[in-house]
Amino acid sequence: MIKKSLPLVINILFPLAAIIILLLSLLPKISLTVPDVPSLDKFIHIIAYLVLGTLGFFFFYFKKLSKIRAVALTVLVCTVWGIVIELLQSFTGRTPELLDGVVNFIGCQIGAFCALLIQKKGKL
Repeated sequence: MIKKSLPLVINILFPLAAIIILLLSLLPKISLTVPDVPSLDKFIHIIAYLVLGTLGFFFFYFKKLSKIRAVALTVLVCTVWGIVIELLQSFTGRTPELLDGVVNFIGCQIGAFCALLIQKKGKL
């Protein structure tokens, strides 16, 4: 039952995650009284794109693509999405950062390869 409904759930979650990342990334910066943790911003990027990469792999894999194509397409689509968001930030009063794009790319890769391992172990 769960395996049959998983593609439908992924078809909803992948675009939803992409939209949530877009909206949160384009919000104007707000000053919060959060302890200054070095590289917290980059850690958040890694986690967000790791989730997006994991969902992306299954999104493409359930479209009957080979595993390698699903990984490649996931990394490509998620990385381009991250670059587009970084470029759009300049219109919202935020500053695009090259390092954010690099970290997004790394998160996509980690997520896609984690999903590949999950797929191999779970026989999805």
